[in-house]
Order: sequence, then C-alpha cells, then structure tokens
Amino acid sequence: MMRILFILLTVIVVFACSTPIPKTGSTFVGEVPLKTLKIDSTITINPSEVIADVSFVRLESSRSCFIGMIDQILFANDKIIVFDRRKVKGIFVFDKNGKFLNRIGSLGRAANEYIDPGHIALVPGKDQVAVLDVANKKIKIYRFDGKYVGSEDLPLYILSVEYITENIKVGSIIGRQSMSIPEHKGASLLMFNKDWQITSSGFQDPYQSSMNFNSTNNLTKFADRVYYTPPYEDKIYRVYPDSLQLLYQIDFGDRAMPTPDKYKLSDTRLFGELLRKSCTFEGEFIDLRDWTLLCTADGYRMRTFLYNKVKDSVYRVEKGVSSPLEIFFNAPRYYYNDSCVVSFADASNVVRMNSWMRRFIENVPQTEKTKEQVEELSKVTENDNPILFFYTFKDAR
Repeated sequence: MMRILFILLTVIVVFACSTPIPKTGSTFVGEVPLKTLKIDSTITINPSEVIADVSFVRLESSRSCFIGMIDQILFANDKIIVFDRRKVKGIFVFDKNGKFLNRIGSLGRAANEYIDPGHIALVPGKDQVAVLDVANKKIKIYRFDGKYVGSEDLPLYILSVEYITENIKVGSIIGRQSMSIPEHKGASLLMFNKDWQITSSGFQDPYQSSMNFNSTNNLTKFADRVYYTPPYEDKIYRVYPDSLQLLYQIDFGDRAMPTPDKYKLSDTRLFGELLRKSCTFEGEFIDLRDWTLLCTADGYRMRTFLYNKVKDSVYRVEKGVSSPLEIFFNAPRYYYNDSCVVSFADASNVVRMNSWMRRFIENVPQTEKTKEQVEELSKVTENDNPILFFYTFKDAR
C-alpha cells in the first residue's frame, strides 16, 4: 500500500480536512488547529507600535558580487547568506556588516557546480549549505567558505527542502506533476531519511494535472523549527521528525478561497480569476516568540497582518510610520531571530525615498541614531546591492 501520512488523533477530536489524507504510513498529521487566526482588516496597528529598533546592513557591491533579486536569506555564525534564484542564480556570503566574503558554487555541469539552483538550506550542526539543484535532481553541499563538500542524489524532482535533523529531511513538490514514483503519485509533501529515501508522503494535490500554478513558499524554517503550508489552503503546519501538527488555521470569513471540492476547474486562467476574487495566503509568514507575521493577498492588494500571541489578537499593519526607516517594513520575509525580522529594499527604491526621508526628519523629531541612519542611506547609489533592514519587535508580554 502507499506509504503516506495519516491523521493523528492527539486527543478526542472530530476533525475536518479539505484535502483528505489516506490512513496508512508512518508519519502523523494532527488536523485540529492549535489556533484559528480570524482575519479582520478593520483592526489595525502601526509599525511604530510593535517595532522597538531598526537597523540596516548595506551589502557590499562589486563585479564579483552583484545581486539582482533576493529570494532567500540565511543567517548563521555571524554570516549572511543571500540566494538570488531568479536573476543571477548565485549564492553570496557576507559577514554581519555586509562585507562580501565569497560565493557558494556556480552555474555549470561540473561536479562542484549546479545547473538549476532552486532552494538553499542550512545543514544542522555543520557550517554547510545544501543547494537544491532542481533540474539535476541533486543536493550539492558546500561549506560557508564556498568549498565543495559533495553531492547527493534525489529520487525525484522537488521544489524545496528543509532539514528537520541532519538525517531527516522534508521536501515539497507539485504533486499533480509528479509521476516518477507511482506509490507516491499525487503527494505534495515527502519525508526523507539520511540517504534521501522516501519514508512517507502525503497532502494529495487536489488539482488537475492541466493546472500549471503553484504557491512558492510551502516550506520554511525558523531557527530549528520547520513549517509546511499546503498551496492555497490557509493552513500552517509545524513539521516534526515523525509528525505534523496544524499550528494555525487562517480564517478569511466569506472572502476565503473555496476548498477544491467546491469547484471543478481545469483552466489556469479561470483559477486565476477565482484567486483575484478571494483573500488568499500563499505561505509567506514569520513565526516569532511573541508575534506571527502573515502576508496575504486580497485580490491584487498585498496586506500584512500581525498575530500577538500574548494578547491573542490579530491586527492589520497600517502604512503610517513614526520613523522614516519604517517605510521599508511593508512585508518582511526573512527570519533573523525570535524577535527580529528582515526586509530588503532595492538600492533604486532607497535612492528614490532619500529626499522623502530627509523631509521626514526635518518635520518629525527623530533620535540622533535615526538621523545618522538617514545620512548613511543617502550614500546609496542605484548600482548598489539591496539593503537589508532589521526590525526588532517589542516584547508583547
């Protein structure tokens, strides 16, 4: 029988699941949410009410270090590892002050190169980065200093991967397009052992194979915590070595995306129209100690929400700011530590906002630190690499 994820009844529960999971296999899924987050756009909060401190890092720019777009940022051992997947297709290592140190690997077909880098992950307990070479069905391992360590073969194409432990990994795929291993056909999530053998799979893809869309942020890791978000299901799962637990159920009310069993669409264009009429969550979130930050889409509008775990309240983040550097807060995507998130701004955007920031500090009293930061940002040119902004949250307790 297919070895796939089955439902764990952690207490005496009655559950509802929009994507049924057959009850065979060795990994468990708890489908009772630990918390339902009700999204209400009328309850708002300003960034200044939650941000305790703002700092930034200018990433060094040079001919050997040009970043077109940031797709991932990893932080380890006072190093900043930046992955540009879509434009340069390169991985760059900086020190904590933004000084460029080295690149990790390069495009090519040699053993120490990659063809199609799709995702990077830290190898637990080691100063190493795992690079998912999607088209090559391989994991390429490198040290932080760029030295090539080795290559590991994958049994099928996967889109992203995270390490739960050094020997237990989890990968996400587009289940409806995965045909290479029949016993796991249609699964969107795979669990692997240390040799990349599939130990279990689940989350059957509910869409027809003719549909060519997919959300891109299905797997993420904050510190040692791994999370999975099924495409367009408004759910966030915590992934453990032998189980998954539904951590958050996001409730958009009557604006929620219908579950797949409520419609029968085989046309990607029609599905796109349905997305534009609904509020959706596509996996962009950051889970901190006191706060959870959610990025959602309401039709064409992107909105950011904050869940205060202490007060058990959800707020929509407004655009009003009390400090000029808060203007770059908009939709932070990266985790730094359990009280700090990171956003980035293209150098051209910073240049465009410089005159506004100067006017702001002339009209609104600011600390000397903020004035010095604005002065430093005025030195940015359009040819520079993106600037990283670090936002430390206030203690919500």
